[in-house]
Amino acid sequence: MPTDDMTSLRLKRRGTKAKFTRLGNVLDFLIEEKRPVEEVKEAFKQANQAYVDLQSKHEAYTEKIENDEEFNKEELWLDECQNYFCKLQIREKDYISQMSSSQEPQQPTERDEESSQRTVVQAESKRPQAPRFNMERPKLPTFQGDIREYNVFKADFQHVIHPHYDERDALMILRSCLKGKPLQHIRGIGRDYEAAWGQLDLLYGDSRMVADAIMEDVSRFRPLKDGEDERFCDFVNLIRRSFNTLKEVDRAEDINNSHMLAIIEKKLYVTDRQMWFRKQGEGTTATLEALLKWMEIELRSRIRSSAPVRNDAASKSRSAVSQVTACEERQQDYRCWICKNKDGHWTDQCKTFLDKSTAERLEMVKSNRACYSCLKQAGREHRMATCKKRRRCPETYKGQPCKFFHHPLLHPSMDNNAVGVALVRGTEAMLPVIRARFSGSELKIQGNVLLDSGAQISIIRQGLAEDLGLTGKSISITITKVGCVEESVTTSLYRVPVSSVDGKTIHKILAVGLPCINDDIEEVNTDNLARQVGLNPRELRRGSGSIDLLIGIDHAMMHAGETRQRGNFIFRKSPLGWVVFGASKLNQQYQNRVLNMQLSPATDLSAFWTTESMGVDVGCHCEAERMTKVEKDEHDLIWNSAKKVGKQWLVPYPWKDNPEKLPDNRVQAERMLQATEKRLAKNPEHAEVYKQQMQEMVEMGFSRKLTDEEKKRHDGPVHYIGHHAVVRPEKRAHQ
Repeated sequence: MPTDDMTSLRLKRRGTKAKFTRLGNVLDFLIEEKRPVEEVKEAFKQANQAYVDLQSKHEAYTEKIENDEEFNKEELWLDECQNYFCKLQIREKDYISQMSSSQEPQQPTERDEESSQRTVVQAESKRPQAPRFNMERPKLPTFQGDIREYNVFKADFQHVIHPHYDERDALMILRSCLKGKPLQHIRGIGRDYEAAWGQLDLLYGDSRMVADAIMEDVSRFRPLKDGEDERFCDFVNLIRRSFNTLKEVDRAEDINNSHMLAIIEKKLYVTDRQMWFRKQGEGTTATLEALLKWMEIELRSRIRSSAPVRNDAASKSRSAVSQVTACEERQQDYRCWICKNKDGHWTDQCKTFLDKSTAERLEMVKSNRACYSCLKQAGREHRMATCKKRRRCPETYKGQPCKFFHHPLLHPSMDNNAVGVALVRGTEAMLPVIRARFSGSELKIQGNVLLDSGAQISIIRQGLAEDLGLTGKSISITITKVGCVEESVTTSLYRVPVSSVDGKTIHKILAVGLPCINDDIEEVNTDNLARQVGLNPRELRRGSGSIDLLIGIDHAMMHAGETRQRGNFIFRKSPLGWVVFGASKLNQQYQNRVLNMQLSPATDLSAFWTTESMGVDVGCHCEAERMTKVEKDEHDLIWNSAKKVGKQWLVPYPWKDNPEKLPDNRVQAERMLQATEKRLAKNPEHAEVYKQQMQEMVEMGFSRKLTDEEKKRHDGPVHYIGHHAVVRPEKRAHQ
């Protein structure tokens, strides 16, 4: 968006904020001077309207902000304004309540009483006879075993039943009101009504057990976060309900004490906690009743401020409490909706999601109704068309830039879904893959086996182990990824029964379970190769698709057998059958990712490897697993394009798109230059430092002025990058 429009919206918001502050000061002055209630109400009404206007101006400004960090900063600014408004609202309510209680009602005279009595008698004589309605009888209370509701149930039941029924009928009615376990507990009582209540009192009537259950509810309530107004409503109701329940059993002191008060305060958000402490500083005693009163006032203020009448269409999506009487379940805001994680990694960093193929990721996004651009769960106000992170896919498809606006992880290309892989690329390589039969407890499955003599251990695909019903031993392994990044994974060690497709000998392979071993193996026609070495084409069973079992060198006998050679191809008769591998000048292409790892050693060799890497270690300790795919691509682009020229590093601009598409923005660049000159003209000291910095860049060769001849020779795109001064007074050299 143009800078001028952003500046205009920001100035309008600043003017509205100044008006709101002035009206708030007027309200404080009227309360301090103890002016009449009507004047205070009118002043608060004006302040409330100014706050609504401020919210509207703020929403109009923040809608144009694309940077998430800048948006969060502006939201914190609005939170401060909201806290100030809440203080005004609480102070206005307290003042009105105080003035109302201080006014004593006038005592009526005897003449007024006689006149009012005559008026009432005359009115009743003239009042028409009201029709009578048959009211529905109240339903009997029920009890399902919640110890918190037992005392209320017992009191209601005895109030309704005892005056009208004897013990025999009351016992029958009691059985009809009990559900679940409470009904089972009194089945052997017989006709003894008092014994039934005695059994229920023994299990549910202990006041200490009631107090323990309520304390557990309060302790297990997750602390509130910023903007969780709906959970704040639930928390207030929980504290009020708990306090009333404990008063019913004469144990109110169990929650109305300093220890429980500290626990309740700890559950509040830090801003709410600060407001409550300021309330105590104004003379309020720190008791549970006072805290509940303050929380209820705060709850009403949040309900009113988030009402639809005080929110425009742009702010309705951020209204956390739209209705209290009929609250609908809203979708949980998870960072990762796959792991149901709110505070950890995002969806595009989830290992479960990254281990899937592109088709599986797309299906997961569809089934979970997530946004295709940012991978967050979508809703009424968030979909791909309105997503703030909607960007064109930076990947290429068939040599052309992708024209869709999906996330790079959804791009239809070769999936990088192998866990800890070492890439093996080649246009002529064929890996030793063979079809084999896997035996489980109840079924047999055919799959692909890779005989990898370069792997130190054997690996089985986790999905196959689960399908076979195998039970393994829990172990921990260390996976070394590309870039020497190590990762510890907890998995299982399985004993896998495997045999040839038509053979009867079963071999037991100890293999580690992992979600994925490699990319899909392409199908290859091996009939001609088999005939060249005198084999029946049916004897050479090479599979295609995903690898189900990788047999490493830990099972060396599985790699031995009769060997034949034809050109660059090797034919070997393994215990699972004939397998072919090697290279040739074929027209087919192969591209596979093979997993290479080892079990975590018990010996600490960190000092040895540190010594070996001296003089060659670049000192990079980046946590690569925390980078998203987009961040990883940007990192690789910058790293691969950097060149060392003399004693300097030359780093070109990392264009995401083709720079040929850049527009000629000379007008905008000149405006930015004019703004910088005006700003520096107001401060000669800054202008001098800025001039020195620019001269230093020219002297060191970082920048130079283009000649007229160079401008004429240039026939490519023209795009200007504006320069502006960043003044940092705390630094000795301003930049």
